This record gives sequence, structure tokens and C-alpha cells, in this order.
Amino acid sequence: MAALSPTVPDKAAILPVVEATLQWDLNSTDLPPVDVALDMAEQFTRYGRMVADELRTRCLSIPADSDAGLAAQATLGEAARRLNLKPLARSAAPRSAAHRAQNLARLVQALNRAMDQVSEEEAVSAPHGSCCGDDPELGSPPGRADHRARAREVPRARLRCRRWRRDPAPRPRSVGEQRLTEARWMTTMAELGMVTIAAGDTNSYPRRSEPIALPIWEKVTDRAHMVQRTYLDADGTRRSDTRPDGVLIDAGYVDLARHAADHLDGVGKEALAATAGFNKPH
Repeated sequence: MAALSPTVPDKAAILPVVEATLQWDLNSTDLPPVDVALDMAEQFTRYGRMVADELRTRCLSIPADSDAGLAAQATLGEAARRLNLKPLARSAAPRSAAHRAQNLARLVQALNRAMDQVSEEEAVSAPHGSCCGDDPELGSPPGRADHRARAREVPRARLRCRRWRRDPAPRPRSVGEQRLTEARWMTTMAELGMVTIAAGDTNSYPRRSEPIALPIWEKVTDRAHMVQRTYLDADGTRRSDTRPDGVLIDAGYVDLARHAADHLDGVGKEALAATAGFNKPH
């Protein structure tokens, strides 16, 4: 008789387990038993594979170059690696087991978030008619596909093959939220025992204060720049966006410039000098 496949938990059952797992303090001595942590990691792996399979299929129904499509592909790429890691032995250290479970819990969150975004994109991209190019009666539709085709100089023949709707355009992507999402993706590469070196320009600010003061946004005349480098707090105040840095630091990443300034002889605060573009006209 063939062995029964392990039961895959549903979303309602897995989310409370994810939240409980992420509450563990890895620096505490009061960690869950190794068997408990590894059992959770196994649940997250089974659930993650199920969601990843569905997400991969659902991505076929939305434009590949949409925000949701690009975000989903990045999440699926990380899922392909993390969901196929060799399971830890039952003799593993409690902290290693708990760390593995937490990283898989974060991946589950990322997959569910990507699924929600794809669902929203499906609603926006749902076909409500056919794009008919230069039809003299209907004309060229003022929808998203038409805009993208013009912007990227896509041949008109391809434009005719796209589907369109006359509903209002989807809400624009928030630059700040995109930065925060990408920082969260990076936390899945901070697993215990991994070495990750990342370089990039987050177009945001360090959470810990540095010698160069942050802009006083009320005095910045370039309002587009102000919006791109800030986020709207719950009280309606524009604040310098330090959230991506906070996410990376909390996940265990080390800012090499800060490390050099704090710990390397002969370097000092020069390591924290402003990067290109800091003094752009405001």
C-alpha cells in the first residue's frame, strides 16, 4: 500500500503558527524544543510549496512586467531555493532549528503577500474587451496596455493582442512601499549560517543618526523628491524613510560603512560620508 502524503495545512491554520513562530526570541535561552521547531519548519515547507505552485500558475494570468508579476517572480525565486534546503537534523542546536523555522515563516508571509498582490492585479487586468488598435469606430483604448506599449515602443501588432478594460487605472506603486518590500525580501537571505553580501542604493536613510543631518522636508522645494524619500506616517506626517534600513538591521545585516566607522582604526566618520546625489538641488 502506498504511503499517504503528509497533510498540507490551509491558510487559516498556518497563519497563527507563523505569528507564534516569529515571536520567538532567538537570543533567549527559552527556545522551543528542536523537534517542535523542525515540525513547524516542515509545515511551512509543505504549505510554501503548495502556495508557490499556485502562485506560479496565477502569474500566467497577469502581465509579466506588472508590479505584482515582478514581485511574485522575485518571491518565487527565493522560494525555489529556500523550500529545497536540506532539512536540519533532529540533533541540531535549538537556535538553528528556531532560526530555520522563522525564516520559513517569513517566506510563507512573502508568498501570501505575493498571492494577494497577484489577485489584485488579476482584478485590474481582467479582460473587458479586446484591444483593437486603430479601429475607426472604437479607436485606441486609453488603458494600461496602450500606455505601456507607447512608452516602450512596442509594435502596434503586439498592442492589438493585449486585453484592456475601461475601468480606472490601478493605484500607482508607492516608491517607499516598494523599497520596504525589497528589504523584506532580503531578510530571507539572512538565515543562520548563511553569508550574504548585498550592495545597492535603497534611496532611503539609515535608522541610526549619522553626522549628516536628514533634510527638513518642509523646506525642500522639490516636492517629488520629498515624496520619494519619505513615507506618510499614521498621524499624516511625512517622515524620512528609514524603514528599509531598520528591516535589514533587525534581520541581522551589518552596515559595512557603520562597522568601519565604529570599529576600524584610521577610518572614523569618513566612512559615513554622503554618497553621490546627496547634495542635489532641492
